[in-house]
Amino acid sequence: MADITEITADDFSSKVLGNEGLLMVYDYAKWCKPCQELEKIVREVASESKGQVEFFSVNTDMEEAIVKRQHIRTIPTLEAVRNGKSIASLRGLPSKEAILEKLGGLNT
Repeated sequence: MADITEITADDFSSKVLGNEGLLMVYDYAKWCKPCQELEKIVREVASESKGQVEFFSVNTDMEEAIVKRQHIRTIPTLEAVRNGKSIASLRGLPSKEAILEKLGGLNT
């Protein structure tokens, strides 16, 4: 399975906002059961999308500054970012197919 890079407020600007490619940011909390289920799906999608989409994760309990900056109100949240701007998001527990479909539409 592919790696998902954990990011903090210290490197969010350089790794996410300064990134020119398409990436997904997975916002989660360790205590959140749907987040735990979604992590498995996100890892599968990341593996299948290797080289096309970079994946990052944010522990919302530890990174309050990112949560505020990105206006994260629901976890889990998957946020698609291109050229430092949010272009789409999925909240709750989307299926693997829904995530792949969303990414497919963003790659065009």
